[in-house]
Amino acid sequence: MLPIVGLTVGFISTLIGLTTSAMYDGHSMLRVTPQTKRQEDHLRDLGKHQGVSFIGGDPLVGDHSHVIASPQVLDFVLESLKKFETEHLLTNPDVGRSGLERMEGYISWDAYYDLDSINQYLTVQSVGHPDLVTLTTIGKSFEGRDLFLLKINNGSTTKPIIWIDSNIHAREWISSAVGLYLIDQLLNSPDIEIQAYLDDFNFHILPMANPDGFVFSHLTDRFWRKTRSNTSATAINGCRGVDRNRNFDAYWLENDGGSKDPCDLYFAGDAVFTELECIAIAQYLDSIRANLIAYISLHSWGQNVLIPTGRDSTQIPEYNEYIRIANLAAAAHQIPHSMIYTTGNPAPGTSMDWAYLNFPSAKIHLTYEFRDKGQYTVLLPADQILPQCEEFMAGIKVIFDELK
Repeated sequence: MLPIVGLTVGFISTLIGLTTSAMYDGHSMLRVTPQTKRQEDHLRDLGKHQGVSFIGGDPLVGDHSHVIASPQVLDFVLESLKKFETEHLLTNPDVGRSGLERMEGYISWDAYYDLDSINQYLTVQSVGHPDLVTLTTIGKSFEGRDLFLLKINNGSTTKPIIWIDSNIHAREWISSAVGLYLIDQLLNSPDIEIQAYLDDFNFHILPMANPDGFVFSHLTDRFWRKTRSNTSATAINGCRGVDRNRNFDAYWLENDGGSKDPCDLYFAGDAVFTELECIAIAQYLDSIRANLIAYISLHSWGQNVLIPTGRDSTQIPEYNEYIRIANLAAAAHQIPHSMIYTTGNPAPGTSMDWAYLNFPSAKIHLTYEFRDKGQYTVLLPADQILPQCEEFMAGIKVIFDELK
């Protein structure tokens, strides 16, 4: 998730206390809302206990936070919250149940899939649409996995290019699910309106921007966010990985936009562009700069449509046009399932801000935060995948229409 400017990151969000069961089988998630400073301080102390940790950010008075508790300490946590009269709600009784499935080359919208299944699906679409689709790789990850890019081109190669990436953050599985759904709609939907977009634009879609972290989130640690690189700093501290969306050369480490701590979930790296995945994306985008009309990055959670920049509250020169389009999209997202999206700005150091600074001729640069508002966080149930996809399509069509 990309925190809105003004929120802090860090605290106990590194999840170090949950190493006894990295896939969190039997662990519970609770949403807690401190209403007093005493309750806030108690939550901070609670997070120091073995088997207890927080995700998403600092517990603050009046804000929702999310506690993960192992089965061994759940009763203790509940009794402690009751003692301090802290508002709380059990939102997920078993975090380890992920809804993960494996299929050979086919995707449905009621389950999450592993990396091999996703790559097989991309191959099937490429083979099934040879006149439209080119499946290529823009580089390798730290652990040597391909960064597959699917290009959809109906006719001229000089048409405006819409770039879309997803799963920059490993644990945000819903983002790649939506990215794959968009591919499916563009290639297979009978909707004439959707098919008409292929006459207006070329689409370059990177469904899996962080394959190493994604695999790690499936096999080892469901809450893993970062890459899996070993930088000089992480090696010294015994930690791995960099927050890819804090590693771009755009207001790096400004305004609490990342962390210098290699063990923190928001570690921004030893310097900008330390991550091979970031370098690959930057180099590829530079190669298509002449035709790039839109940069769109998919994330979760928060239900936001975010515009540049995350540096401070200063409005960009194009603010009125950007916020107009973002508000139109947000309104359209609400239509299918009455889910409310808000507009705002991201944290500093993001790929969107970097793209905005380096490709000013593009008409729009956006970051999406998908469902939800915090009940499930990155553990969005599989039965919400299709509704999320449907509301995304309702809004993204508005954006495509504005780009014509």
